Amino acid sequence: MANERGTGQAARRREHDQDSTQQHQARTHDAHDGHDARLHAICERVRKDLGPTRFGRYLGQGARLETAGDSVEVVASSTFMAQVLDRNVVPALRRAIAAEGSEQRNIHVRVDRKLGTPPRPISSPSGVPAADQPAPRRPQRPTRPAGVSLRHRLDDFLVGSSNRLAHSAASRIAEGLDDAAFSPLFLHGPSGVGKTHLLEGIARRVLERVPGTRVRYVTAESFTNDFITAIQTRGMDKFRRAWRGVKLLCIDDVHFLRNKQSTQNELLHTLDAIGLRDARVVLASDEPPRKIAALSDQLVSRFMGGAVVRIDEPDDELCRRLLCALAARRGLTFTEDGISALMQRVIEQNRRNVREIEGLLTQVAAVRRLLPEEGDPAGPVGGPVGGPEGSASGPICAAGVRRALRASEGGEGTPARQKVRGPIRLDTIIGAVCEQVRVTTEDLFSRGRHRRVVIARGLIVRLARELTTMSYPEIARGMKRPNHSTVITAYNRIGRQIDAGEQAGCGPDLAGLTIADLLARLRAAVADSERR
Repeated sequence: MANERGTGQAARRREHDQDSTQQHQARTHDAHDGHDARLHAICERVRKDLGPTRFGRYLGQGARLETAGDSVEVVASSTFMAQVLDRNVVPALRRAIAAEGSEQRNIHVRVDRKLGTPPRPISSPSGVPAADQPAPRRPQRPTRPAGVSLRHRLDDFLVGSSNRLAHSAASRIAEGLDDAAFSPLFLHGPSGVGKTHLLEGIARRVLERVPGTRVRYVTAESFTNDFITAIQTRGMDKFRRAWRGVKLLCIDDVHFLRNKQSTQNELLHTLDAIGLRDARVVLASDEPPRKIAALSDQLVSRFMGGAVVRIDEPDDELCRRLLCALAARRGLTFTEDGISALMQRVIEQNRRNVREIEGLLTQVAAVRRLLPEEGDPAGPVGGPVGGPEGSASGPICAAGVRRALRASEGGEGTPARQKVRGPIRLDTIIGAVCEQVRVTTEDLFSRGRHRRVVIARGLIVRLARELTTMSYPEIARGMKRPNHSTVITAYNRIGRQIDAGEQAGCGPDLAGLTIADLLARLRAAVADSERR
């Protein structure tokens, strides 16, 4: 009997202990969920602030955010990464915490050298905690290269005499035809003639044709950054597995590799490795292989071993088709004389590339939206203008085009660079951009990577190329950059952001403006500064 009573008491104690433990776990789980919810909200704000590419670079590669009491901890795998995160992530984290009104006010960066593969993501791209997501289903669309948004399709590429050969070679690579003859395919030509469009189109077509194919589309800058990160985090084995197991490798802006000997060597070994697997390689650059300064003879030889194809600036017929296609994409409609007026400006200013042509359309669209009083003087003349960038005044006629361009450039419809008393100085451009974008010259010339500063640098390079005769090295010296490859990168980046219709996203003072709108405003500001 005594044994039975003892056994019963022991059982009741175990049940009581289990109940207490479960209650404690429930309370802990509820508290943890509360912390997770706040952390997910903060994380999403940091993602929007940094942008998906930078967010993935800093917090998707062996780093994470954690909550500890009233603090947020940024956990890094090395001292070097801790310094990188402190410089690039902590400011965005502070802004996110302030915007959330969270009680977590303290931010600490610590090193956890045991940090291997990161734990489950703080949040998915949709903002839903990974643990709360349903089980993955078979994808309905082709998988895209990790972290890359392929905006362009080969079917959308407008073909003319200037790019017919390049488009034909790209199509055969994408369809898996004549691989040995056309790989590596090296496309080169001036900025804005469709090189990126073809590279993205090839990658997208291969994924559509053979879903699940291992495809990588990156810029040479991204390849360099991944390589440096792999060295610093002792992750070269993982880096090489990721890059050397692909079936299609597309690298844009190859000229960025100049003077980067270690990166060139790694790319050479990568090309050797994937060549043994019969993978296809497509590259693009502003210059042909032999003219890229400080590029190793081995890489030049490898690039020249395939098809090297130049893309020229479009002729008048293709420029007109580009104008119509880009206008339709924006929801803008023009009368025949309106298109002719735009073509006249293209010819006068020699703006024969996609970005320059889109810049003209952006100027017209921005003025019609921001200054409706500068619209068509005759009022409605036709059917409705589609899309958010049009207005209710109907198709844009030649008078409307001239009035819009005059309002954005200054003067009686003549280019801004012709309205000033002398050549435009880089200092004038820098001053106008710093004033409009609200950055200091100290921030501009520093190594800082805040979005507002990065956009300011890109706008300065863009305007300097449009409004001055300065070369990239001259612009780099004027902006106190160590080499002109960073200036080229800034120019190409701002061009892609304009093409994508990206918002400025630099604070409430620039709310609602796209980067293209901001560029149009700056052109006028620079012209006004020079006239004064």
